[in-house]
Amino acid sequence: GRVNGRVLLTGATGFIGRAVCAGLRVRGDRPVRLLLHLRAPDQTLPAGFEAVPGDLCRLETLSGLCEGVDTVLHIATYIGDDPGLLEAVNVRGTKALVSQARAAGVRKFAYVSSAAVYGYAVHRNAREAEATVDPATPISRSRAGAERAVLAGGGLVLRPLFVYGHGDTRFLPVIIRSLERFPFMIAGGRARLSVISVDDLAAALIALAD
Repeated sequence: GRVNGRVLLTGATGFIGRAVCAGLRVRGDRPVRLLLHLRAPDQTLPAGFEAVPGDLCRLETLSGLCEGVDTVLHIATYIGDDPGLLEAVNVRGTKALVSQARAAGVRKFAYVSSAAVYGYAVHRNAREAEATVDPATPISRSRAGAERAVLAGGGLVLRPLFVYGHGDTRFLPVIIRSLERFPFMIAGGRARLSVISVDDLAAALIALAD
């Protein structure tokens, strides 16, 4: 394998991607390529970082993206409600990225999906092989489609559920607003959720590059 091989990171400006960027910057032992959504970086990049403009919806912009890359950390996801974009970005864009990675000889490919692909069932203490992928929402169905492409290409899928930490706008802030509006606890506060800190998730992703 390639020593200190280049890491390609998608979704670098998002909640999880920013944490991964910070961790890679602190490590400083690998060159990093960022796929930015058809724009130049907002600020000067650290040494060893490069930015490549591209769009998962415009497959021609991905050509050559994975050349010289050892590990792809694919975090970019469209999380809106436009069915066309869900298919174009999450499914077709991921398929195209996997294809580019395989053609370039990328050794490792990790995709951040969501445990929401299991649907609304309770999976407490269930092993991974015991839980059935049964997405119940359009975004989860698109993520499941992306997963199939990654797994078929020999990649790895991570399925966190709720991620919290610096920059979180979708989990703890929503809970706090809900409690301010409806000040009571479900099941007396004994209900359990699957959570992980964004820093721990980023550390896990960076470890996969090792």
